[in-house]
Amino acid sequence: MKQRFFSQSLKPEDAPQLVEEFRTLYNWVGSNPDVLLRTLTTTAVTTTDIASVYLNEGDVVLVEAQVVAKETDATNRAIYWVAGLFYRNAGGNVTQQGSTAAVITAIESDADWNVTLNADTTAQAADVRVIGKAATNINWRCIVKYIKVT
Repeated sequence: MKQRFFSQSLKPEDAPQLVEEFRTLYNWVGSNPDVLLRTLTTTAVTTTDIASVYLNEGDVVLVEAQVVAKETDATNRAIYWVAGLFYRNAGGNVTQQGSTAAVITAIESDADWNVTLNADTTAQAADVRVIGKAATNINWRCIVKYIKVT
């Protein structure tokens, strides 16, 4: 089935079937989960948003972030996998239900680094945040999967 995606003989009328094959092949159901892929470099002990999932009034969303980080000279590295539940009531702000859960315990060579989830009431978003280290260049890359119920 994967070969079909690289075929040169596809026609526009093949598109709906290909979308369904892609979703089946990669376990993608309907229009959810949605996925964000982001990269960022930090150089200080600053909490920085690497990705944001925006909520409208009445939305509930599961946010799951898998993050990998590497110091640019490769001396330190880490992975994080966190999840959280966020909601926004009518006329209200984004709120996190409970606290951020570690899907796996962080695997890191420098405990000063971190990844958190945050309810951003200004932007009305669930943010994935990374925390670097002073005078240290860290490259971060994450995949954020979210399932939203409106």
